[in-house]
Amino acid sequence: MVGKKVPVYFSLRGIILPDPLERMGSDRFGEMDMSLSDTASHQIEVERLSFLRKVPLFASLADEELRMISRGLRTLEVSRGDVVCKEGEVGDSFYIIRSGVVTVSTRKDHQERILNQLYRGDFFGEASLLTGEVRAASVTALLDVDLFVLPKESFEEILRGYPLVSLHLNRILCHRLKKTVSTAPAMLSPFLFTAIGSEKGVGTSTFVGEVASILSSEIKKRVLVVDFEGGRLNAGAEFTRAMVPDPQLLEDFDSPYKEVIERSWFKHASGFVIFSFPSAGDIRLVALIGGKLSSILGVLQRNFDYVIFDLPPFLPGVSRRALRLSDRVLYLLSNGPEGVKSAKEKLGQIRAIVGHSPSVIQVGVSHLVGTSGLHRSSIREVLGVPEVPEVWMERKEVRQKDVAKRRMSGPRRVARGIGGGRIGLALGSGGARGWAHVGVLEALEKEGIPIDMIAGTSIGALVGATYAKTMSAGETYRLTVGKFPDRMSTKRRIYDYTVPRRGFIKGAKILRMLREGLEDADFMDLTIPVAVVAVDIGSGEEVVVDKDSVSDAVRASIAIPGVIEPLRLGGKWLVDGGLLNPVPADVLIRKGMDFVIGVCLENRRPRLEWDERKGPNIINILTRSFDLIRSHASRGVSEVLSVGIYPPVDDFRWDDFHRGDELARIGRESTYAVMDKIKGLLP
Repeated sequence: MVGKKVPVYFSLRGIILPDPLERMGSDRFGEMDMSLSDTASHQIEVERLSFLRKVPLFASLADEELRMISRGLRTLEVSRGDVVCKEGEVGDSFYIIRSGVVTVSTRKDHQERILNQLYRGDFFGEASLLTGEVRAASVTALLDVDLFVLPKESFEEILRGYPLVSLHLNRILCHRLKKTVSTAPAMLSPFLFTAIGSEKGVGTSTFVGEVASILSSEIKKRVLVVDFEGGRLNAGAEFTRAMVPDPQLLEDFDSPYKEVIERSWFKHASGFVIFSFPSAGDIRLVALIGGKLSSILGVLQRNFDYVIFDLPPFLPGVSRRALRLSDRVLYLLSNGPEGVKSAKEKLGQIRAIVGHSPSVIQVGVSHLVGTSGLHRSSIREVLGVPEVPEVWMERKEVRQKDVAKRRMSGPRRVARGIGGGRIGLALGSGGARGWAHVGVLEALEKEGIPIDMIAGTSIGALVGATYAKTMSAGETYRLTVGKFPDRMSTKRRIYDYTVPRRGFIKGAKILRMLREGLEDADFMDLTIPVAVVAVDIGSGEEVVVDKDSVSDAVRASIAIPGVIEPLRLGGKWLVDGGLLNPVPADVLIRKGMDFVIGVCLENRRPRLEWDERKGPNIINILTRSFDLIRSHASRGVSEVLSVGIYPPVDDFRWDDFHRGDELARIGRESTYAVMDKIKGLLP
């Protein structure tokens, strides 16, 4: 007997069947409530039985028993981000995940806590049915999810009729409870990344390959790249054939598609795996994979730490679905005027699919197209993005020429951001004692410790900015410590005494020295991002400077109140950031660093000695007062540091710039004293 006409779809078994999950109406969930042809009904039952046999909860049941359970199941489709069931609601159903991934979470004091992630074959909703209480947690679709739903009455009948199911249910619940208590994450890490270029030629595939290679070889993550145009990455000799990572990926495919998919896996020499998407000419297979993309991702999430979709610039249907399922989008564009204009239109299309959240879309610049273009600050304004885009792709000759820039290239910064291993370096204030920072950098560079961002206050800003510009501890030494071999050179280079209207030292000589050493650099000229901390003496508020002139920012940050005149910058009179934030670790945490190494130059000596007959002079009083303020402000900083470095610099005065060799040695030795802890931050 033939029932109603229903929409059809391409079955993964290679025949056309009515779609049991076709959405009905405009509801979030679509249910199947219609009669089907005998043939279609039989096929659906076969597929259901095949699925139920692999669900651990029902592994003990015979086929006839599974058929009885199958007849009581309803189907439910939930879109990514939608709530399946909500904490505090009365439970009336038991759910089995047919495909996709869900998260289980609770909310307390406006904070969400993730308890678990569940995958294909897992179940949920049983607790409220067993206890009769309201639901203790919410369940949300992390990907598009297909569910089997068992009403409460049917669930209770199964438990009464099949004791082995009840026994197995208890075992699974005990295991799940232990896992929740011991390993429950505070939040979910992004898993699916999509890289897409604004146009052809911007180097998206090269960028993806480098990011994946760094994630695999350096950060030790399991990475899969899905090449949507097929064959772009696997053409080189560095790729070899690979096995299908999980047999479950083939379950929904029959020949000849199964053979095509089996031949589409490759492994790069660095360790990442690539799946070469079928060519666009094979429309049927592309449609099959696209239709099951969420289910496939649910399987991949158990086999890889990260999946990166490498999409072509145009957005066909399957690319749009990939974007919609993505946790993060890496958007690469050229900086030419026309390229930026078209990139803005494409960005609008992407935002229409994934939303406008700045945490979802990250924008980077490619220098592979054209010979000149807009300044990155202008690109930020045109695109309306919150941060100035970093340069992700340089021309080959540029990358090969500059070894230092290769160490912290765009793909490397992106990979370290994805892998959760970004290390920030907080360099503290302390006058001449800050030459110890040079020794710290020498040790970190020699041991190959990557630095993803630097935040500096006062002398820490000077040393940090110099290193970020030169990418060389040796050059940093030459431009800082090397400029002050004796006290006379210090006086000649720094001191330009003036009538003390705002300070004893005017600061013009210091600014000139900074501009020479930093080559009048803009913050965007620095290889490592730098944040300079100062204080608005008018409002008493901390000011973090990270744009425009680096020299001006550093000059403002080293203006010891009463000693060096403040600098007017951005309409504010700025002084030494050490007044409020002598070791700016919190700045790095706010900017997204995963770990922070802090260098503290606090003078821990309880009192200073001077000539008893003369007593302290005005400079002694001002600098000692500032030491005491910094000491108080730095309390508690050790609690937020991943690793703290505390060079013993109590025997040095604030103006002992000529003792740089001694201070650099102390900084170097203090760093090696905690080097094991620092290396423990690396994967």
